[in-house]
Amino acid sequence: MDLTTFVIKNWYLFVALAVVLGLIAFEPLRHLLYKLKFVSPMEAVNLMNRQNAVVVDVREASEFRAGHIVGALDIPYKDLETRAPELDKYKTRPVIVVDRNGQGAVRAAVVFRKRGLEDVRILTGGVTGWLRAQFPVEK
Repeated sequence: MDLTTFVIKNWYLFVALAVVLGLIAFEPLRHLLYKLKFVSPMEAVNLMNRQNAVVVDVREASEFRAGHIVGALDIPYKDLETRAPELDKYKTRPVIVVDRNGQGAVRAAVVFRKRGLEDVRILTGGVTGWLRAQFPVEK
């Protein structure tokens, strides 16, 4: 059996392969498209201390109240569309987006980049990574 016949007889396998490859490539492509950067907790501390970076916590308000990075702004992800203009005054400063574990922060970072914030970064591991690095939180 030649390759063409194999592909035609098993077209569904190739469609599934294309879908899987598309899903795998989607996140890295989105990171490149929106110029998203990731920072470790230590790099975040350096940005906060040396470049006056703004930390935006996009977790739910109850999670924020349970413990957050000192000085972080509380803008839950569900309120981003209405509250994003609050960040316009920080367009030239580094903005570090934080969530629970680093996954939801990507969506928020894309929103911020679309609004024109120049230097948006995502805290690797989110607040969980921050705590794992044994950095303080306030309640």
